[in-house]
Amino acid sequence: MLCMKPNITQARLKQLLHYDPDTGKFKRLTKWGSQQIGDEPGCKSQFKYRYIGVDGKGYTAYRLAWLYVYGEFPLGDIDHINRDPTDDRIVNLRLVSHSVNLHNTPHRNAKSGHKGVYKTKENRWQARIRINYKIHNLGTFATIEEAASARKLAEKMLVSA
Repeated sequence: MLCMKPNITQARLKQLLHYDPDTGKFKRLTKWGSQQIGDEPGCKSQFKYRYIGVDGKGYTAYRLAWLYVYGEFPLGDIDHINRDPTDDRIVNLRLVSHSVNLHNTPHRNAKSGHKGVYKTKENRWQARIRINYKIHNLGTFATIEEAASARKLAEKMLVSA
């Protein structure tokens, strides 16, 4: 998912906020409204991502962290490697395609407990993966562990490709 280029620059961001890459937290460098210098800015969304207002616009903290460290606003997707949306440490963030980002999301509806693993009518476990809107069957397996392992291997191959 591409987003429009923001009006904020790294220099402007560093005038207003300090980012600690080891903790992933921002602190205010200026007083703003009821917030004091040193306060953590922003608020959490219903999806647990932190949003921070800067010069009248709202940004996700992880995109601001990327800008703060690398000097450019990310135009692609930013993935939280450990799947924790509250962990904005720079070592936990990576620039990825939208397709790869979707593969790192938990699957809420998988009855097996593993994304891309389903029970067949023949009482076997099928593994599959979706790449660029196309489903690829990875085979059927006797155990759920084998199917989950095949799915994870396919994900690793996708990320390294």
